[in-house]
Amino acid sequence: MERLSSVVHAAVKHAPSGLSAEAIADIAGKKYKTLMSELSRHEGHKPDMDLLPALIQATGSDAPLHALGRACGCLFVRLPDIIGEGHPLAMHLADTVKDFGELVATLGEALADGHISHDEAQRIARDGHDVMDAVMTIIRMAEDASKNEGKVL
Repeated sequence: MERLSSVVHAAVKHAPSGLSAEAIADIAGKKYKTLMSELSRHEGHKPDMDLLPALIQATGSDAPLHALGRACGCLFVRLPDIIGEGHPLAMHLADTVKDFGELVATLGEALADGHISHDEAQRIARDGHDVMDAVMTIIRMAEDASKNEGKVL
């Protein structure tokens, strides 16, 4: 298993945001050498996990979140910024992610005993259809927006 500290270290050193590792350390409120020692796990240094959100934001890298998800059996999905909070497409996208999470949870529960019952199969189908419906809603909204000068009605 990959070490989360190694993934964060690489993100800091090669930040998609374009910021230097020194600038990222400043944003995190750490001295550059101290941060690098912590992320490299030098003797006597341990990474401060409370810095993770600041480091992810400063680096612009989702790699640490993907690594954490893999380690925990989860999936990280970044929701795109869409014209601000409360925008209809953003709200539908959030619903779609929620629906997909419910599908995965239903499937996980069904597979726990190694057997999928008829009732479990029906719940999986229902949750799967909810996900497909949510995705189709987003597609239709995007198509409609393209016909209305980009405005979502």
